[in-house]
Amino acid sequence: MAFADEEYGAEVFCGGKNEEQARKVYEAACRMVWATPAMGDAIGVEVSGSKKDPKAIYQENSFSRIEPIVFERGDGDSPHCYICDEYHELFDDRQYDAMTTGMGGRKQALTLVITTAGTSIGGACFRYEEDAKKVLHGVVTEREDLFVLIYGVDSDDDWKDPQSYVKANPNIRVSVSEEFLEKQRRAAIARPQKMAIYQTKHLNMWANAAEAYFDILAWQACENTEIGFEDFEGLPLYGGLDLALKRDFCALALWAYSPSFARYILKPVLWIPEGTLELR
Repeated sequence: MAFADEEYGAEVFCGGKNEEQARKVYEAACRMVWATPAMGDAIGVEVSGSKKDPKAIYQENSFSRIEPIVFERGDGDSPHCYICDEYHELFDDRQYDAMTTGMGGRKQALTLVITTAGTSIGGACFRYEEDAKKVLHGVVTEREDLFVLIYGVDSDDDWKDPQSYVKANPNIRVSVSEEFLEKQRRAAIARPQKMAIYQTKHLNMWANAAEAYFDILAWQACENTEIGFEDFEGLPLYGGLDLALKRDFCALALWAYSPSFARYILKPVLWIPEGTLELR
């Protein structure tokens, strides 16, 4: 993308939430240049800076370069390629949006997103994966520009089964040993506090906290959008109210046993105070 795509002044950015993360992909590219000096000489590619602190990979005759970017990067760049490493660690999609919207002047720009699952289903990465799955499942058909490949367990798989980590790790016995994964599986079963780490990093399952109190995805599976306020009429119910003035949502949750549903039902309502709208 940087030096062989015939894109004059190509800019390739390796991104992440911080410099350490952003430099992982970038420094791997630096090592390729250092390890193959003949290639660098043939196409005129050099690495500026030192091996301890490489600044950029560049090609002088085409003014093309590869460099890392950190989370705070602003607008104004014109990427020919953007590599987003561990998207789940980014707080929001500002970097992703800044990079992809800056590609308008390029002939055939490319965005690469590399990530495992994470511990925030409210983040940009979870939403991105949900949209990607719609393409895989054929729900969205007008995305010929998007290629999606996801390795992980399915919702009906038993995460405790050793076959789950075989299914979720296509490079098992190559870049990761089966002995290591088995050790992690046993540790997660013995210490439930570490279950979310094992599930996200080795099974590609989403959790809602690094040390989850309960399975948030199982909680989401209980959703019933047909429940309305009228279903609480005439029932003994409990209510939980959390009020906020400036920085948070207000929340009201109604909870009751419903004979018609033959189970407990919960109806949460969220709203923003007028004062919050004025302040923010």
